[in-house]
Amino acid sequence: MTMKIPDLLKIAPSLCLIALACGCASTFHREAAMKELCDLTPSREDRHDQTEASKPPFRLAVYWDMETIDSSGKFINKRHWENSDGLVMVPFLNQLKKKNIITDFFLLPYDRYAQKDIDSIIKQAEKDNATALLCIRSVTFVDWYYNPAGLLDLTILGAFWFPGSNRDALVLLRCDFWDLSKRKCFFSLYSEGEKRTVGPTFIISSTPAFNKAKLKALYNMMKALNQQIHPSFDIKLLK
Repeated sequence: MTMKIPDLLKIAPSLCLIALACGCASTFHREAAMKELCDLTPSREDRHDQTEASKPPFRLAVYWDMETIDSSGKFINKRHWENSDGLVMVPFLNQLKKKNIITDFFLLPYDRYAQKDIDSIIKQAEKDNATALLCIRSVTFVDWYYNPAGLLDLTILGAFWFPGSNRDALVLLRCDFWDLSKRKCFFSLYSEGEKRTVGPTFIISSTPAFNKAKLKALYNMMKALNQQIHPSFDIKLLK
């Protein structure tokens, strides 16, 4: 059924109010995400006095996991890291090898352990003869809502000219570098990535916004790692 222009004009004010209300309802649950990451942070007793830290090179185990916050603020296991995400880190890890910070590295399977079960993660890394652990915890949130142009979704051309739906993605990362010989956390750092995409309601997907936010958070984490490792081991890895 095709809606005539006069009919569209009659309901336009109501549609505008609905679209504006939906747009204003957007929230990232940032406080809940930050609290979750803080709860995963090693306690003071688990932290290193850097003068007591083991010296490189390390055999590095890398573990990462991801939790998603749904629209109600509940944590669920919905999104995961992909193999392609690991490939993004390979050049950085290879630089660590060239600088003799690590001898080699390997990934621990994320689906065998819970994010908060750090003891099991450490035990598995030790079982695989790792001497250091890079533990990356992440919390994600993807929000979707209509913007004021959403009323034009009633017309096919209008939906493409003025896309009516937004997808906002936030990825927060917490990275802990563990010295396994003493079971102490050498250092921790934090990064995040955020991305918004806009498109017609009937074809827009959350995936592009999420993937871009995830990669942005990952690159920011590698930069932060470089800044932390440089004073710790007196090297510079990235330009």
